[in-house]
Amino acid sequence: MSSIKPTIIFDVSSLIRWIFFLCYSHILTDENLTELVKLSNEELDGSIKHYKERIDVTDSEIEHWQGRLERLLCTEEVRGSNPPSSTSPRSFFSLKTHTTGVSPL
Repeated sequence: MSSIKPTIIFDVSSLIRWIFFLCYSHILTDENLTELVKLSNEELDGSIKHYKERIDVTDSEIEHWQGRLERLLCTEEVRGSNPPSSTSPRSFFSLKTHTTGVSPL
């Protein structure tokens, strides 16, 4: 008769918890988490800088086109072909800016 050798039986959930604990304790150290936060902050700063540059370019384009529109309206008013009225774009822009405090363009 052969001798029976003892075997170790693990509970699956206990084994999973033990493996997770080992991984957690070796990977998620304070130094690694600090480095992860630092890298995330650097990436966010880069993204914010990129979008801020795009917003600045868009704002300058809006100012450019608004200036061109103003010059066009001045030219038309000086020629007399389009006298200013309450429905003119210029009065609309000044009305919007006055009531909201924000330029529509």
